[in-house]
Amino acid sequence: VGALSNVDFGQTERLVRINSFDTGDLAHRDLDALINSKVLPDGIVIPKTESANDVRIVSEQLDSLGDVANDVRIVGMIESAQAMLRMDEILSSSPHRLDCVIFGADDYASDVGAIRTKTGEEMEFARNYLLLQTAAKKISAIDMVQIDYRDQEQLSKESVCSFQQGFSGKQVIHPLQIDTVQKAYSPSLDTITNA
Repeated sequence: VGALSNVDFGQTERLVRINSFDTGDLAHRDLDALINSKVLPDGIVIPKTESANDVRIVSEQLDSLGDVANDVRIVGMIESAQAMLRMDEILSSSPHRLDCVIFGADDYASDVGAIRTKTGEEMEFARNYLLLQTAAKKISAIDMVQIDYRDQEQLSKESVCSFQQGFSGKQVIHPLQIDTVQKAYSPSLDTITNA
């Protein structure tokens, strides 16, 4: 929380990830610290978003601050079978704040008993279902992380594919991945010329 006041992030969006609500008091303490900080983040990330209630708790806390928190967004992380089944209610829970969800493929794979592979074929149904649900609600979808951060070729393929499928971005876990993902999600010269 101190970094929000003490670090110059420039034009970078400042999203703060709280603990998940299944950790009990930790999530609520994180949220209280953010709500009472001098500077609010641009968004709050809720890991393991399991229900609409998870989103509502954060949204109501932000709403209680009034106008000062009007622009603070919520980002949910869909990481389980239950979250997939409840996606419609999750996505409808706070239309004025929830503007993005991230597909957490590794926790999802663990939950459903899938084995993560280099190609990610085992995640196709979940990725497409998440994309369908978010597109219907006009909410941005962030694609799963490529876990081998050294494999730039695979990352490039995945990033181009997810961009073409309609994802708004791709999760990264290492600074080496940033340029590759940004390149895949940047408009081509033809697109710019024809705009």
